Amino acid sequence: MAHGPVVENVKNEMSTMPSENYNKAFLSNRQSRVRFEGKTSHYKKFTGRVPQGGVLSPTLFLIFINDISSNLPEGVEVSLFADDLALLAQNEDLEQASSLLQQGLEYIEKWSKKWKMTLNVDKCEVTHFFKWTKEASWRPNVKLLDRRLKYSDSPTFLGVTFDRQLTFRKHVDKIKEKANKRLNVLRCLSGKSWGADKEDLRIVYLAYIKSAIDYASNAWYPCLAKDSRQKLETVQNAAARTITGCTKNTNNKLLLNEAKLLPLEVESTISKSAEYERSLRLPETDPSRKTAENPVRTRLRSLGTWRETGKDKAYICGLEDFPREKLVPVPDIPPWQVPETFTCCATLGEGISKADAPEELKKTVEDTMKKLNKPDVEVFTDGSARDGVFFLGEGILVIEKEERHSLSIAAGRYGSSYRAESMAPKKALSWLQEREKEGTRKLYTDSQSLVRRLEEGPTLTKTSLENEMWTLIHQICSRNATNLHIQWIPGHCGIAGNDEADHLANQSQIEDQREV
Repeated sequence: MAHGPVVENVKNEMSTMPSENYNKAFLSNRQSRVRFEGKTSHYKKFTGRVPQGGVLSPTLFLIFINDISSNLPEGVEVSLFADDLALLAQNEDLEQASSLLQQGLEYIEKWSKKWKMTLNVDKCEVTHFFKWTKEASWRPNVKLLDRRLKYSDSPTFLGVTFDRQLTFRKHVDKIKEKANKRLNVLRCLSGKSWGADKEDLRIVYLAYIKSAIDYASNAWYPCLAKDSRQKLETVQNAAARTITGCTKNTNNKLLLNEAKLLPLEVESTISKSAEYERSLRLPETDPSRKTAENPVRTRLRSLGTWRETGKDKAYICGLEDFPREKLVPVPDIPPWQVPETFTCCATLGEGISKADAPEELKKTVEDTMKKLNKPDVEVFTDGSARDGVFFLGEGILVIEKEERHSLSIAAGRYGSSYRAESMAPKKALSWLQEREKEGTRKLYTDSQSLVRRLEEGPTLTKTSLENEMWTLIHQICSRNATNLHIQWIPGHCGIAGNDEADHLANQSQIEDQREV
């Protein structure tokens, strides 16, 4: 992989960002040498590949190969993760599927030659998936770089071992073997009169053993037969006995309850349902969203999918009737466009916490507000939710010179306290943006979690609510001579503006929530 094509491809993909000169400087004049037994070699100049261990290197590589899937033949799908690539061709006729796959390989070959990328044919494999046993002896004849690809009955891709009938028996056997070896470590940590306690053993199991079982399980667990699922349950039951010290004849349900573990079948259902809901919140062009909405008919009743499980559970829980808040894979405001006139602070000073006496907190808050100077517009916001999940409300108090504006807004029948406390500042920012006035603005909220999220910048933004807040912040601060500061202050400590916003939020809970 030569440096020239890397810079060119990155330039095409990131045309809106002035990064060409930076990338050239990062890649050019790269030298390296080795030291062995106290002797150092001469420097070797590298004209290809990205520097190993560099923070920017993986990103450059991902951008470099991002267009590899843009011109694949119709009917050929691609799965791309770092430098692992898989092509999939589907057709009722095996020879036609093989022909489609060959076209895809020819395109990959042309792409690699164009961008001077080396392909490792020795690591490439081909297989075919079927349910009709008469197709078992068929072998696809596909070539890459004039070499026929070797056939594999059980290829491994991204850590998952496939088989030709998608039963994943071999994958389960590998997981069981790995988990049983790791169970020995768990046993070494336990003992009746010594060793780690039950809670520590449970943490070790979850981090070291169950993580191996859960890896990519949404994809393969629904395809497992009953006996394969039981193999994995046996592993967890053995771990639960080690954690709790229970005897072999202990009932499995009681055993898992004592170890504070759920059956793998139940956890799989929860995980598949969560994945289904997450996928439906992604943009319409996202592959996961398309897969979740794709009404594919399964040929076998025993072969389930995460999509069917998620849809079924969403219907049972009544979630299909509620709007889904969109997730934001990439925020609208990049980190380098955060306005310099925007600041936020989630603390009041060293040694100050919400657990301090109300009188001390009130004095500290008043001192903090004095240090910030008197703004042109002062805003207090608060949100509330009955029992933390029902009847959300927003309360906003705006003090503009001699004028006072009070807003009490219903925020939905279901949600969380964090969402209610986030919606109130977002509504306040929208109000400020519509006023189109210059000057200093100070916004006070008692949601410390929200302010901490804002301190991290827009890069970690995941929800549309946070994304809209950053867009409003950018619009407000883009005006000339407009400064915005968001400050956390603890609630219920005697600050008049905060108490009034809290009253407005509680009042809005009883308003009509049906249209929210």
